[in-house]
Amino acid sequence: MNILPEPRVIEHMKGEFLLKGNMRIELDTSCGDKEFYSAKILRGAFKELGIESSIIKSLPKRVIGDIRIKIEKDMHLNQNKETHFNQNKDIHHIQNIENKEEAYCIEIKEDYITVMGTNSKGIFYGVQTLKQIVESGDRRITCTKIVDYPEFRVRGFYHDITRGKVPTLDTLKGIVDDLAKYKINHFQLYVEHVFPFTGHEEVWAHKDPITPEEILELDQYCINNNIELVPSIATFGHLYHLLSSERYGHLCELEDSKGKPFSWVDRMGHHTIDISNEESIKIIEGMIEDYLPLFSSNKFNICCDETFDLGKGRSKEYVEKVGKGRAYLDFLNKLINIVKKNGKIPMFWGDIILNYPELLDEISEDVICLNWNYSPEATDSSTKTLSESGRRFYTCPAVWGWDRFMNDIEGSFSNIEKMVSYGKEFGAEGVLCTDWGDYGHVNSYSSSKPGMILSAVLSWNSDSKAEILEGQISEREFGDRDIVSLMRELGKQQYISFMETVWWMENKMKKTTLLIERSELIEKYMLNKSEEQLKQSYYAAYEIEESFKDKLYENSKSKEDIKSFILSARAVGLLNSLYLYIKEWDFNEKVDEFIHDNNELSNLFEKWLNEYKEIWRKDNKESELYRIEEFFNEICIYLRRGDGKLC
Repeated sequence: MNILPEPRVIEHMKGEFLLKGNMRIELDTSCGDKEFYSAKILRGAFKELGIESSIIKSLPKRVIGDIRIKIEKDMHLNQNKETHFNQNKDIHHIQNIENKEEAYCIEIKEDYITVMGTNSKGIFYGVQTLKQIVESGDRRITCTKIVDYPEFRVRGFYHDITRGKVPTLDTLKGIVDDLAKYKINHFQLYVEHVFPFTGHEEVWAHKDPITPEEILELDQYCINNNIELVPSIATFGHLYHLLSSERYGHLCELEDSKGKPFSWVDRMGHHTIDISNEESIKIIEGMIEDYLPLFSSNKFNICCDETFDLGKGRSKEYVEKVGKGRAYLDFLNKLINIVKKNGKIPMFWGDIILNYPELLDEISEDVICLNWNYSPEATDSSTKTLSESGRRFYTCPAVWGWDRFMNDIEGSFSNIEKMVSYGKEFGAEGVLCTDWGDYGHVNSYSSSKPGMILSAVLSWNSDSKAEILEGQISEREFGDRDIVSLMRELGKQQYISFMETVWWMENKMKKTTLLIERSELIEKYMLNKSEEQLKQSYYAAYEIEESFKDKLYENSKSKEDIKSFILSARAVGLLNSLYLYIKEWDFNEKVDEFIHDNNELSNLFEKWLNEYKEIWRKDNKESELYRIEEFFNEICIYLRRGDGKLC
């Protein structure tokens, strides 16, 4: 059985359960509305297989169901219970485990299947496991006993909806369905400017923001699926749109932030709020109190990461007086107090405060520090520091999708495996796997699924064998064991990423001071790509695209996902081809032979862009699609002019 996450204990026995034409899903009298919701999920799985099913409810003495669902609050393993297992196995008693409330047992017998949970959460996760078993396609299911419970109490996914794509409500619900399937119970959406904050119309107008009503509906949908939807907004750094507006630009740490053309690079690199201005905390407090009431969660993530410009501009005198660490901590604690005043537990990213570990004790003990490290070679140092400080913390790896059309599967898998292991070793409360959208969020959500699923699997059961999970994830999610390995290979071919193309474009058009200051470094970095390497990556991406096309014809389960991978492969190849022209036209490095004629390459980009827009619009609001379109239109003009100039 390919079940993800892998259950703690699976014991196969003699005999088979036969899926019939009309399955009765029976709820015990211990069950209520939440168990009824779980039963409907199972009924949906049967419907997908063309099997009719009905949901009934019976007294314990009149049990007749084919699938029997019941709550066993004192569920445990011993010789007097049906849930007894082979005593030679090293099995924990469910009543003694820390995360008992999410524990479940499944017993598949020849005549019926029983799903038991300690409460509604256990029932829900038991049903998710049984759903995967049913979806395997086998009409005859081997008689099996399963006992399962999670390793980490919190298993989360963090999704950026602010720097490119704003998903539709239906798309967000689809993501929730995916999270529930893999037993993730914590979900955050990253927001900077894509919410209609009161008085910030200049900031969010024309951005297709997520609406209060959509959040309320999504929150309820998450509750139904045993997922905590946690609010997360930028409150300190990464406030580009707020701090470059006419109304609030005076609160930016660096002066002259207003009236400049949009820059992806500047959005990532600048725009920390001026903490020396008393107006700043009032503005942020208003944003928090606008957003906070929409969520049923008792937590609120204030972010506070990457405050790059702190003390470099308007607050310089203040920061020099008190010290950068102290200045950061004082503003952080003001934000923490606002959140706590409104009855929520604050969360924040730990990258800045970890530079000042001596200040950790001055943060309230109930605050949760989000310890992110996205390196494939991540060490345990920051995790160990937080553990020794006694702080509450989650460990936060990444799916590695930012800046690129295909995620770096290899880098993300290494990072996730390491960070989950450090969380286990040093006592993290949870794992929060992040999916950032720097530079327009050009990759598809589908390309982030392997990393999200790996994190879900390991945070539920870290004893799972990571080296074999790639094929299992591919088969379970995409219906083909080769899909993720193709994604992995495509990730390696991004010799030129979208981010590097943005660097080149914005430096060339003088849209950002950040790159103009580093122009010599950028030129040296770009010239490091040889003609041979670019061509090899182009042709490798082409071959991978053809392989995805073959899979599209063979695969009935994941056609939309595979279509997005085909476009990703084409984008990777076209960007490698583009860079041959950049090398010769911009950096005067002679290219022996171009892959495409410049007009032909422009045509290929335009055809690709039209298909890309169609896929974007299926799952997302218009949001920043126009920026992607404008960017590639500029590339086509550059190619057609044939002289290395932009309009």
